[in-house]
Amino acid sequence: MSSKRKADDNGGGSSTASSSLQLDLTKKKTKPDTIAATLLLLLPDGATTNSEEARKLLRGFRLCQSVLSARANAAERTGGGGGGESGIGQPLRFSLRPGGKKSLPEETFAHVLRFLGGREMTHTVGVVCKLWLAKTRLPGLWRRIDRDSGMANSSKRMTMKSFLKVLERPQFAQVRYLSLPSYCKLGKTTMKQISKACPFLTTLNIGYTGFLSGSSMREQHLLDAAEHMMNLSSIRFGGYISSTGVENLVKEMRGQLVDLRIKGRSVHDDSLSIIGETCANLRYFAYIGSNSDFTGKGVLALLEGCKKLEVLELEQAKGVTKDDIQTIVHLANKKGNGKFDCLKKVDLWGYPFVVEGKKKLRIKDLRTGERRVRLRND
Repeated sequence: MSSKRKADDNGGGSSTASSSLQLDLTKKKTKPDTIAATLLLLLPDGATTNSEEARKLLRGFRLCQSVLSARANAAERTGGGGGGESGIGQPLRFSLRPGGKKSLPEETFAHVLRFLGGREMTHTVGVVCKLWLAKTRLPGLWRRIDRDSGMANSSKRMTMKSFLKVLERPQFAQVRYLSLPSYCKLGKTTMKQISKACPFLTTLNIGYTGFLSGSSMREQHLLDAAEHMMNLSSIRFGGYISSTGVENLVKEMRGQLVDLRIKGRSVHDDSLSIIGETCANLRYFAYIGSNSDFTGKGVLALLEGCKKLEVLELEQAKGVTKDDIQTIVHLANKKGNGKFDCLKKVDLWGYPFVVEGKKKLRIKDLRTGERRVRLRND
């Protein structure tokens, strides 16, 4: 493998404009300091870790490490081996009593770890030995970071700066779902930094589930997330966001948005109409709040615009009556109308009735005084 670069007068790092740099990683005499010196010539003179060019270079290192780890895992699964080994990977030996020692393939061990949460892998599996610790840091095991991963921050010791440092670790390079911890104040560039640390992020949760205090979330943070997170298709948030902020968000994301979940009093019928007009690919919509301006009329406008919507989830939406739900159920069961054909589930919380059924939806009244209540960590 080789890399060539022509240095010019403005590029820095070379005394002559026509000098050519050759980097051959196949030679044993190519030392790490030589590699580092060559790569530094790609940067302007006097560049530091705060320079934009340097940040790109460092980010490239993390992505390279993630790709190489993924290739190694794929090679082991196909029998290609890696690092001079063959087969499915280095087996892990276990001492079982009274059966003696048993070997477990590495890929099987990694598959078992996928059934564990981040907290169990960090505080239980990772403390057994160095080998197990190394396996818990495979990027493929960390697709989701939330409260169950140990990021609840109930002790208030973690700051947003330290949280971003955690996200920069190679093991989190393939994260798809991110739920921000409590008591971490959002800054002006927080969303941009998160997008760099987690380039494959598809779902962002800012206070929709659990308790998010001290975040100081503003409408601009949602717009920044939509702008910088190129793969974002699901956003869930709660807080004091105005209806205008919600409308600007959906106008920014448009067809890219497939999952929208909102907690608060920031949505009214006009907002629902705009969501229906702009988010043609929306498949999941959820709302938690008691806004009286959120009525059945707006929900019907949403459903008429979002023809691909599969799940409608409402909690404590007092403006949506039983008659409104009955109308939605009737239209959903009337297949071929071109409006609610994709609607498969109407999930209600805090109502004296529920909607049941798979192929055909129906309303079922609960017992007197009984209501379906959601646990706060759902």
